[in-house]
Amino acid sequence: ADLLYLFYKIVLIFVYTFFGEKEHEWYVSLVVFAGASLCYWKFITIKPYYNQTVTTFWTMLLGLYLWTSFCLVLIKALQNHDFTSGFVVWAVGMPIVAGVLVTY
Repeated sequence: ADLLYLFYKIVLIFVYTFFGEKEHEWYVSLVVFAGASLCYWKFITIKPYYNQTVTTFWTMLLGLYLWTSFCLVLIKALQNHDFTSGFVVWAVGMPIVAGVLVTY
């Protein structure tokens, strides 16, 4: 799981470097969401740490990152409509997602 996460960081460096223009925003958003989903899924299925506190911390960290990338894709999909409360959706969802992941 750690190796996948490091590979994902390298992929993001390349994506942000070569696809940083405005016309490539959808590609960047989808790569971020797909990578966050894959890292979260691999981490909760493998559970690479033996310490429960560290596992809970990393699960919550990756879950919040997945929530943030989901909100990014959602706000990107609704950018042409009259939707101006993307930050509110993200901010209200953060404690809910953190609470669910801590009890998981």
